[in-house]
Amino acid sequence: MMGGNKASGGQRGRCPLWTHPPKGLRPFGIPYCFAFRCGHPQVVRALCSRSTDITGGPGGLTRPRKARKGQADRTALTRSLLLILMSACLLLSACGQPGVELVQNGTVPQNPTASVGLALKSYPGFKDITWEQYTDAQGVTCVLATGEFRMDLPEIRSCPKRSQNGLVLASRAFLRMKFVTDVKAKTFAFEDAQYLVYSPKGFSNAYPGGLSAFEAILQGTSGLNCGLLYAPGP
Repeated sequence: MMGGNKASGGQRGRCPLWTHPPKGLRPFGIPYCFAFRCGHPQVVRALCSRSTDITGGPGGLTRPRKARKGQADRTALTRSLLLILMSACLLLSACGQPGVELVQNGTVPQNPTASVGLALKSYPGFKDITWEQYTDAQGVTCVLATGEFRMDLPEIRSCPKRSQNGLVLASRAFLRMKFVTDVKAKTFAFEDAQYLVYSPKGFSNAYPGGLSAFEAILQGTSGLNCGLLYAPGP
């Protein structure tokens, strides 16, 4: 590409040479003006950084402006695709974990009208719930469902900041429920539950929950009391 050639869609005549690039653009001074004034915006786009753009006119180059509309559209499309992928990941979180699928879709005698997954998800005191499975030393597939409590629950807010023995009120509290499964027979059973609490400094404590903790969630209550909400801390 030489200055005396006519470029498709550009201006006729020789392009002036600029020795200093515009502020904020990469230091390729001459190609900027040459590419734009001779009708090669694609070269400009290749030379410019992603966050800048240049325009031309009788006075030469103007100040950089915001990204082109097409670039903004592509960014919006990318974000939309990411949101769709994230949603798909959430929906398929149990894929490849047959034990998790078995528990989530099954029912227990304490609540035969709704699946375990739906019952736990419907409890309003949980802000989040995660599922995982593992195989223990005896080859049994175990499933853990861990729900994180909302800390604005009345039974939590009513507790003193410190216990009588100097422990601090937890800043996060969880209920971890364990199920044992037989994937081949497509059966499972609740085994145990445990409260896990963490202080603002990250110190933790664990309290037994048992079947009564699981049943409380199925009935729409937390099963929490102040005695279960303290952890070590300064």
